[in-house]
Amino acid sequence: MYIEAAALRWTPLLSMYIQAVSLVLFGKSILVTRGTSVLISTLGAIAVSMSLKMVFKTRSWWAGALLLSIMPAWFLHSRTAFETVMTTAFYACFLLSYLLYRTRSARYIYAAVVFAAATFYTYSNAQAIILVAAGLFFLSDLRYHLRQPAVLLRGALLALVLAVPLVNFRLKHPAAIYEHLRVVGSYWFQEISALEKIQIFLQKYAYGLSPQYWFIPNEHDLSRHRMAGMGHIHIGMLLFVVIGMLICLRRIKSSPHRTVLIAALATPVGAALLDIGIARVLSFVIPVSILAGLGLEWILKRIRNRFYIRFLGPSTLLILTLANLALLRTALVDGPLWFEDYGLYGMQYGAKQLFQETIPKYLQQSADYHILVSSTWANGTDNFIRFFLSPEQQERVRIDGIGSYLFKRMPLSPNDIFIMTPTEYAQAVDSPKFSLVSVEEIIPYPDGSAGFYIVTLAYSAFADEMFASEKEARRQLAEAQVVMDGENIFIRHSQIDMGTAQLAFDHDTFTLMRGLEANPFLLEIEFPSPRRVSSMKAEFGLVNLQVTVRLLSTSEASPVVYEQLFLNASGTAPVAMEFAKGPDKVTKIHFEFLNVQSGDTANIHIRELELFP
Repeated sequence: MYIEAAALRWTPLLSMYIQAVSLVLFGKSILVTRGTSVLISTLGAIAVSMSLKMVFKTRSWWAGALLLSIMPAWFLHSRTAFETVMTTAFYACFLLSYLLYRTRSARYIYAAVVFAAATFYTYSNAQAIILVAAGLFFLSDLRYHLRQPAVLLRGALLALVLAVPLVNFRLKHPAAIYEHLRVVGSYWFQEISALEKIQIFLQKYAYGLSPQYWFIPNEHDLSRHRMAGMGHIHIGMLLFVVIGMLICLRRIKSSPHRTVLIAALATPVGAALLDIGIARVLSFVIPVSILAGLGLEWILKRIRNRFYIRFLGPSTLLILTLANLALLRTALVDGPLWFEDYGLYGMQYGAKQLFQETIPKYLQQSADYHILVSSTWANGTDNFIRFFLSPEQQERVRIDGIGSYLFKRMPLSPNDIFIMTPTEYAQAVDSPKFSLVSVEEIIPYPDGSAGFYIVTLAYSAFADEMFASEKEARRQLAEAQVVMDGENIFIRHSQIDMGTAQLAFDHDTFTLMRGLEANPFLLEIEFPSPRRVSSMKAEFGLVNLQVTVRLLSTSEASPVVYEQLFLNASGTAPVAMEFAKGPDKVTKIHFEFLNVQSGDTANIHIRELELFP
């Protein structure tokens, strides 16, 4: 159930299995993928209306689905395949089932448990939401639960069965939650006091519930998660929501009304551990839709005139339907021009245009063509290859950018077709390493500006000399001072492209010093005074690594050499070496870290290096 979606970022993906069914039945396409998400998301709309009808007995229960669908956050995301969509739909079904458990029959607890598990296993952030919501529901209705001992016991047994994937995962990866939060940069790992962390959490939690975030247009979320000029919930619904909330507060002793408020309060908990983002808090729209439905019903009941009463239902239906159609029209007509940033931090435009419309066309033109696609314009661009292209086509397409060809001499032929962003195209044109930068085609963005350049390249007569000169310059060792065991130590090392030298000695395996290209990576340590070094422990990226260590008692002395090959270095345990032959004390250590699977270039990851007396 848990997938390592990215390095050290394990996430539950029940949605993967749901999508797999559609893939087997209908094949891979944008329509099928989004259509599957839309089909599941419809459960959310149904659950909102059924909650209003079966639990709160409103006459305008059917308006719940329409109120949900005109919320820009739901309108936008329910038409995508983000896993947060299915999470939100399952959360709605969980809420409906629990409300029915409290008002109709205790047997609905089984459905509530199943939908809670579905929510829990669909999105990493939803795990916190369900744990908090279920915990608060249990405490809120404790006396009712205790009056249903047999049902409660069977529900608990069902929950234990459904928890097996979680238990199995936690046993295999006990540090996964810690690692995930650390990798995504949670403030809980910053060097600040516990009080400051709690204050930040409360600030973010409050923002995730605030009208400012939900009803006012914001730039807090990335543009691809927003509809320009609109809040995540239409400002016109604020009155309905406020009235619904006041009704629930007034009837706080009523379990259904209390439950809706708790469901809303639980939604920002997980997001507040990192930062509020609409994908993380999208499930908030479910209890808010119910509140809006209650508010609308309250207003409609205040209309006493018989003439108006006759037209209340049809006119409300007409208004909400027109509002949905207006929102759809705005999205289709104006949406492509809402934002000017179509790149990585904007709309990430181009997957369909490149991989469905352009690349197959070039592959069909010539069996000799190979396509190299930039990776800088979207997240996970390598996934587009596997999604859109056949296995035969995939053999001739790879993700690579102009940067690789500017860094070192690479095999290059007229049959290599590059797809570049405007920034990369400018780099190619400005570089004297290329004598030819020929544009075959320009794919425009929706606003008409150049989006992607289809280009062929040829190296210039000066390229080899320039590459050789740059490589020689990169071979020069860099110098730095690091703190080791409270002492300032002078070191020299091969050029790095990520991190700093100090990060290899900070007792934190999440930070690293990564070599730019040197293989072996060289590292020299000079101590201000002789010290005893009897062993070392180090953690690297997962590679087959040959480690050579030269210990010198003085600068003039002959080194004592230790060499050892580590297969899958740092795969299961840190690399460790004993220096039993001495010398007794050293003033200098020379390390060579060689990736035996690569040539003379490799990115050597040094996460941690410790020396022991």
